Amino acid sequence: MRILQRLQRRLRGLPSSPSPEEKANAWGRNALAALPANPPLVSVVVPHYNEQITYSRECLDSLALQTYPAIEVIVVDDGSASDSVQALQDLVDRYPNARLVTHQVNRGLAAARNTGLKLANGHWITFLDSDDYLPLHSITDRISVALATTDARAAGVYGPIRIVPEHRCFRRFEEAGFIGRSLGIKSFLSSLGDCPFSVHAVISKTEIIRACGGFNEQMRHGAEDWDLWHRVMRWGFVFFPTALSCGFYRQKQGSMIRTSSAHHIAEAKRLINSAFQPLPLGQQPPSSAPLPFQDPLGDYIAASQLFRRQVGFATLALLHGADDQAQLILGAITRSLLPYFNDIHPIAQVVRSSVGRYHGIESAAVPADFDESVDDLTRTIERLLADLEETP
Repeated sequence: MRILQRLQRRLRGLPSSPSPEEKANAWGRNALAALPANPPLVSVVVPHYNEQITYSRECLDSLALQTYPAIEVIVVDDGSASDSVQALQDLVDRYPNARLVTHQVNRGLAAARNTGLKLANGHWITFLDSDDYLPLHSITDRISVALATTDARAAGVYGPIRIVPEHRCFRRFEEAGFIGRSLGIKSFLSSLGDCPFSVHAVISKTEIIRACGGFNEQMRHGAEDWDLWHRVMRWGFVFFPTALSCGFYRQKQGSMIRTSSAHHIAEAKRLINSAFQPLPLGQQPPSSAPLPFQDPLGDYIAASQLFRRQVGFATLALLHGADDQAQLILGAITRSLLPYFNDIHPIAQVVRSSVGRYHGIESAAVPADFDESVDDLTRTIERLLADLEETP
């Protein structure tokens, strides 16, 4: 259908709009050009357990075809049958940057990933199940975003994942597509206790994943990745987004999420409930933790909503010439939480909405004539927030 539409546009003399795949390839090429001369090593951990060799080959093919030049692949077999292990060894031997590590007994998905995490040499790490695969520029794109990010809270970069049918064949030069919009920064606050992304959607700093304890090996029925991201974000780390779809998730009939759905829901309930509870006593954050979220998530959600209103009313006060009122309002904001609030309610957007309110205009309809005023007010509020003492 897309090819037919493009042909019709050409016949009418209209410019052909690029397809999502073409946009993705252009995006990926730009990301590749932006990489440093000696890019950091990325470790890809591929857990395997009695998987069809066809799926495993497609998974490893997708890694061999990555445009990113510095990758090591650690395949961890988790106690498969001996014939499956031999077939896997023969397969892995074909890829110069891949090696196979074996568990003598089945220890679970979390344990297999942790084995790879322990052996990883890369500064960055990602986890890819042996029945899933990546498009060409997946690692290049996420690393280019990661290297351009200067925020000290950053633990990694994530992108959207496309779900594909079980028997979908891997296409050697397929791109997952360009979604053209940001998914937003994922934090303990913005994720609202939910799982922020699929396990192979994210590339993380290896040292942070290790410092946060890796995967919980007691969780044998799924949600072990959710549990890890929950711990990482509760210590104050965040994940930045990219607009390029970065992986394919094969939806299989025998997948854990289908065969152990009741166990998954039980774990989901536990994880969501724990987010809305105070951090248990005795849990010590890693030394690199930006800001441990000690209180229940609900307290931070309420403070975030109040922040949006505080910035909005401070803007109205400044427009009215009541600078002292603006300082009083902003002085009640906890400075350490500002970056997390701003992730959800960007100050510039709140200011624009308030300028519209002051002039009786819907926020979405504020004309460009007000841009200079919005910029000036945004800078003023950011300066006031930077100058204020943190309120206990």
